[in-house]
Amino acid sequence: MSVGSLGAQVRRGRIRDLLASGGSLDLSWAADELGVSEMTIRRDLLELERQGLARRVRGGAVAVAPELFERRAAQHHTAKLRIATKLRTLLPAQGVVAMDSSSTVHRFALEIAAPEITVLTPGIETFQALRGRVGRALLTGGEWEEATGSFIGPLAVRAVDALHADVTFLSASGLDPERGALESTLENAEVKRALRRSSATVVLAADASKLGQPAAALALTLAEIDVLVTDLDPADPVLDPYRAHLDLL
Repeated sequence: MSVGSLGAQVRRGRIRDLLASGGSLDLSWAADELGVSEMTIRRDLLELERQGLARRVRGGAVAVAPELFERRAAQHHTAKLRIATKLRTLLPAQGVVAMDSSSTVHRFALEIAAPEITVLTPGIETFQALRGRVGRALLTGGEWEEATGSFIGPLAVRAVDALHADVTFLSASGLDPERGALESTLENAEVKRALRRSSATVVLAADASKLGQPAAALALTLAEIDVLVTDLDPADPVLDPYRAHLDLL
């Protein structure tokens, strides 16, 4: 049975694998490899581009890589400061907190002074920001994923699973009103799922540019998020697709 006869989802998964391994994909070669027409591959690539998983170029497509932390940290500075101000109202006075490796949560970490809390993070930039600002700052360790600035893999997940957090502060590469919080890599999404399992409350911080933005991997469904914090007024109609599913701040 050819890959083409197995359906669009399986075929697109195979295309993603080919892009991940080679970095690019030739249209005619992919059609021969998967046993379908070039028009079918074009439709697949169009859908993968819509999801943020590929970028079409003449004669094929190239893989989409996650942005480096330094570039993300320099973007949407005002929005991140506004979000950080809101997040401070949700920070407990004491207890255990978890924070992800995102540039949005890193901005929040730079704004806090909480000597009675312990914070666990897979993000080395966030860990550095927390030192001297909280009672204890803990780094998960694991395999270093340079593109996202996060520790990933079994060791990182095990460290997260070993600690129960009163509240976890996360961000996302994109937030889809149907799928949920999305990440640029499967491995980073897995760490965020572990953070969800180990936390009583999950707060997702996302500036307006993330709303409706596609990305590769599902991290959390909307049902797994307790509070959504954005730089927008909670009454802004842009947030209407999320209003029925979670609290807004």
